[in-house]
Amino acid sequence: MALRQLFETKAWLTVNTTTTTEMISMQKFFFDMKDGVPMRDQIGIEFSTNAEAIIHCKELAQHWRDGSLRDDKDLEISVVNSLGREIHREFVHRDSAS
Repeated sequence: MALRQLFETKAWLTVNTTTTTEMISMQKFFFDMKDGVPMRDQIGIEFSTNAEAIIHCKELAQHWRDGSLRDDKDLEISVVNSLGREIHREFVHRDSAS
């Protein structure tokens, strides 16, 4: 019975998933923290677009603002793509106008 389910699942996946040429390429982004001393993200997270990674960075900054006991104006999160290029920088405790 288990072998039959395996073949049925494989057949379903073949019909209902895209081919490798149609798949959306994912890129790994790293979220480095810095408050004078850099702390590099060694793991990273995959996103389809730069915009998705930037939204995630803004959510991280909000999380740090909400849970922080300090108001460190130098604390920032840098979004770095898999090529090592910084694509966005978000200060955690500064107004966006600053």
